[in-house]
Amino acid sequence: MRELLERIAATPFYRARVKGSWEQLPLTRRDELVHDQLEHLPLGTRRFADAAAPVRVGITGTGDGLLLLAWSPATLARERAAGGRLLRRLGVGAHPARCSSATSSKSSVPSTSRSVRSTPRRPRGRRGS
Repeated sequence: MRELLERIAATPFYRARVKGSWEQLPLTRRDELVHDQLEHLPLGTRRFADAAAPVRVGITGTGDGLLLLAWSPATLARERAAGGRLLRRLGVGAHPARCSSATSSKSSVPSTSRSVRSTPRRPRGRRGS
């Protein structure tokens, strides 16, 4: 834990905020993150200096309060794994027969085959108008 805190404290954003000890660190507010991001485009100064290049980006917020989020391959893998664990705990999961990575020749789940339409279906509803 100490190593992680030292890495965080080494980022320019938190270096300016950590004065003395972590116990005295004020809560970080969203507007502070947005301001930092706008002053240091595109991602602000809160990322680690040795952070891998992002493979996915997203935003949170609206209007002037948009905050850009970035995930490296490692952080994206951790997020996906944590999300999968949470969904499994909630009883949500992929059906093994529908998940291509879960099916194999030794699968005990019967395979269902169905034809795939090569042309899109017409929307149902009123015709004409």
